[in-house]
Amino acid sequence: MSIYEPGDVLPLLPYRRPAQSTPTYYKPPSPSCGCGKGSSSPRRRRGWRRRCGGAPHDVLPRALAFYHHWGKQHGTIVEETENLFFAGKETMTSLLTWATVALAMHPEWQDRARREVVVVRGRRSLPTKDHITKLKTVGMIVNETLRLYPPAVAMIRKAKQDVELGGGHAWGGDATEFNPARFADEGQEGEPGAAFMPFGGGARACIGQNLALMEAKVALAVVLLRFELRLSPAYVHAPRVLMILHPQHGAPVMFRPLL
Repeated sequence: MSIYEPGDVLPLLPYRRPAQSTPTYYKPPSPSCGCGKGSSSPRRRRGWRRRCGGAPHDVLPRALAFYHHWGKQHGTIVEETENLFFAGKETMTSLLTWATVALAMHPEWQDRARREVVVVRGRRSLPTKDHITKLKTVGMIVNETLRLYPPAVAMIRKAKQDVELGGGHAWGGDATEFNPARFADEGQEGEPGAAFMPFGGGARACIGQNLALMEAKVALAVVLLRFELRLSPAYVHAPRVLMILHPQHGAPVMFRPLL
């Protein structure tokens, strides 16, 4: 059994700053299918050829090609790319870290979720996006993690006027408890629309929420198949907001490989 930070084990790409601060434009291929003759590097030329004039299959080349075509400035490309990186990588790291910690703190839910993954996919085959809808318990754990430890916690709600709650019951007695079962009946009619909104709401809700939920469920399912999780005695529970909610003193978790 070894002690790791969740980010050392979870299937995430490491953060690396680009070697150059000034991006390079792509020159879009001509309609006559030049297949990237204007591209300056072998990687770019190979990328253009993949779809005979289409952009390579990752975000940055597509963004460069698009913005060059419309005459956008360097700063716009950098800002958009940084936004995609921050919104897509840092928030997912936070979610998976807290989900790993929560599972290590609550072995009964960890065992229950692992049994579900084994039933859905077996012990030897890794789950894929096609199994997401069958991972109900894993989904409940992801949602409860988002409720307790949302990566973005700066959504401030303020009543515009005094509100009288006449005789109703305001839930909250067990709000600090980790209980994924509260999401067992998710989607039932009558559930308040704003009762749970970790990705925001309305027209400006996070456009990547479906992808994020899919990634989180697949990643947790893979970890559950491969490892038993236990908290290290050195762990100190101290959530701290520094743009993104993160464990102030780290999240040392013991990962015991499963045969």
